[in-house]
Amino acid sequence: MVAHYAKEELERRADNGDGEAKMLLAIRESELREEDNSIKRRGPIQQFKHSAPTLKVIFRMRLS
Repeated sequence: MVAHYAKEELERRADNGDGEAKMLLAIRESELREEDNSIKRRGPIQQFKHSAPTLKVIFRMRLS
């Protein structure tokens, strides 16, 4: 809800000639377009190679 009012305020300021507000709106639209394109673009499915199991070593220290 707050974001909606903030966007309306930026649009009002941009209509009144505020260059910074226009720039912020343009940046947000660009981000949304980029996000939309990345969702639509699907990369190839990667096959994971099964590698040999790794050895994990756990050290325990005791204070005496």
